[in-house]
Amino acid sequence: ELDKALHWQQKALEVRNNCLSPDDVVFAFSYEEIANIYSRKEQNEEALQYYLQALELREKSLPPIHHNTAWSIYQVGKMYYKMSNPKEALHYYEKSLEMTKKCFPASQLHTAPAILEDIALIHGYNSEEALQRRIEALEIQKQLKPINYSYLIRILDNITFTYKSQGHIENSLNFYKEAIQIQKEKQLDGELSLAKKFNKLAREYEAIGNMTCALHCYQEVISINQRYYPPSHYLCKKTTSNIKRIKQRLQ
Repeated sequence: ELDKALHWQQKALEVRNNCLSPDDVVFAFSYEEIANIYSRKEQNEEALQYYLQALELREKSLPPIHHNTAWSIYQVGKMYYKMSNPKEALHYYEKSLEMTKKCFPASQLHTAPAILEDIALIHGYNSEEALQRRIEALEIQKQLKPINYSYLIRILDNITFTYKSQGHIENSLNFYKEAIQIQKEKQLDGELSLAKKFNKLAREYEAIGNMTCALHCYQEVISINQRYYPPSHYLCKKTTSNIKRIKQRLQ
């Protein structure tokens, strides 16, 4: 199927060559589509060359600051990262982010959080730079209209893991709790998924000796599980046992 798609995209490019000036910016869309297919075929060198062609044409034909150029820069960065060249990827990510911020108001920076996450990935979870980039992504995501709450939760989860990797457990739990509350309020991913997250949070609180918060989380778990399972179900029995244990420790 990918070979067929590539064939027809190349045919479309030939038609455009016969109808349009070589400098027409429309060609950039053809180059992008062909690059996307090569990328899916894992022919990364070919994909990179077409992404670079799209970028070169947009830089030549569009105003100096343009969202399509910013997107092309980002795609080149993604391809360099895929080809295990993080230094070049970071260069293009930073350039794309800078231009993207100049193209849109704060409420419309929909691609910026993803770019920031890709920058953070290059720096690694133990890096303070990665943490700051993820926090910036969170701040931007909260200003977007409309807000993609699923992606907001993903950012919070990434911040959670970053703090945990750095040994800042309390901060980690605060962000994880925020993610869970959003999932609960917006009714995302189903209640059983929510129960699993509350159970994980309870274990984390228990591990640091915060029995009051652990008890609250286990009570959330049992409240959800009892709506789906009989009392004899192993999940209900296990959570009931956890609640009993925590209450004994609080006495």
